[in-house]
Amino acid sequence: MQNFISNKRMIAFILITLFSLSSNEAFAFKIESRWNSEYKKEVVLKCDEVESESLECYQICGNMKECVVYEPPCKNCIGTSVFMTHLFENIGKSYVNSNQEVSLYEFFLYLNMGNFATISSKSIYNHVTRYDTPDLKNRFKSLCSDISGEEGTEYPNVFLGVESVSRTPMNVLYVSCVDRFNDTRIFRMETYGGVEITPYEDELR
Repeated sequence: MQNFISNKRMIAFILITLFSLSSNEAFAFKIESRWNSEYKKEVVLKCDEVESESLECYQICGNMKECVVYEPPCKNCIGTSVFMTHLFENIGKSYVNSNQEVSLYEFFLYLNMGNFATISSKSIYNHVTRYDTPDLKNRFKSLCSDISGEEGTEYPNVFLGVESVSRTPMNVLYVSCVDRFNDTRIFRMETYGGVEITPYEDELR
């Protein structure tokens, strides 16, 4: 049975994360976006198999190995809207990594709200270019080149903010990159040279 993050467990997670941040202890984890057997999209937090870090995963969602967040369909992400066309044509150009790392508290609060969508060079939402072309893949990989070294992250996931009712994509918020130690780190995206503000900024203060 999938272990989706509940509001109660989210509170536990926030407390644990804040404690970890205050004690300067790193939380090693990996994030991936995938489709499950029911053809539903999920964002998966995979904890390192070190005992203390597995315990953190258990506190978040009751699973020692991974926590799963359901990604609601983004119906208005499909097609060639002005926003999505510009995004896929300019990812890695106008849309870049700000190198401003965000806390797990901020990132998981954002995920738990459900107002998000993920894209990569393999995204089904890409109706602009051909699937996973070398050019598109390289532009996505460039988002993590400073973090991952020459190899780069194979398939960075970019996280969009989505309007809760219409499910319309609003802005480009985060990118997940794998660092040189093979751990995932979350960074805020930047658009046209200015760090983009999340729609949840007031709630994060």
